[in-house]
Amino acid sequence: MMPYRQLLASLMLTLFAPAMADEKISLLYNERIPYFETQLDGDVEGLIGTPAKWAFINAGIPFEWKKSSSSVQLQTIRGNQKQACLVGWHKNAAREKVGKFTHALYLDKRTVALGLATNLKFGTEKSAAELLSNRRAVLMVKEGYSYGHVIDEQIARKNPRMVTAVGENTNMLSMLFYERADYFFVGEEEATELIRRSDYKEKNFKIVYFSDALQEDPRHLWCTGQVSDSVIEKLNAEIDKTRARR
Repeated sequence: MMPYRQLLASLMLTLFAPAMADEKISLLYNERIPYFETQLDGDVEGLIGTPAKWAFINAGIPFEWKKSSSSVQLQTIRGNQKQACLVGWHKNAAREKVGKFTHALYLDKRTVALGLATNLKFGTEKSAAELLSNRRAVLMVKEGYSYGHVIDEQIARKNPRMVTAVGENTNMLSMLFYERADYFFVGEEEATELIRRSDYKEKNFKIVYFSDALQEDPRHLWCTGQVSDSVIEKLNAEIDKTRARR
């Protein structure tokens, strides 16, 4: 005869497993054109939003978009209280200890530095390492953000003058305009869209390209531990199919 506790556990699984399977997974993102752009119907498209969405649709996994700041997203992944995935985050050793990563959704174009066109403190550097060694220029970084392992390591090694921003890249662009810092690193495709869609003129800013053609690390879905391994496997299968068709 099955022990009482084992019988109770079995009944609980029977009762709640279907509900958990049908529970929508929250996809957490923040508005970052061209990576994420919210549509009038609440859908999300973009260089990262679109492949993330179709991975879930093709895998038959229910989901819902939740616009959230980076800090809220980090609280969600660390809290591990619900089924949720952070969309478009870089993978590193520290993050792999918290939550689960899918295969890569997207690989950025090269990384550039963005600053005011009138700022003469920097702009002639040939590499990111050379720029980070420039003690006259102040780097702005987003709190809790990874710029890929190469730039992250160079920042740690060079220890540049630095300020931390808690807002999104639109706020960081304004901080550049009002000279709170001299530059920040950003993907080439985002830099041009960020300026184009802002209230500022394109001529106000300069984009610095590096000879070493740095790229950020691939971007993934970073999911809480509440998301089952079987769901991660289904998402990976659909992501791999999409990449194979490119």
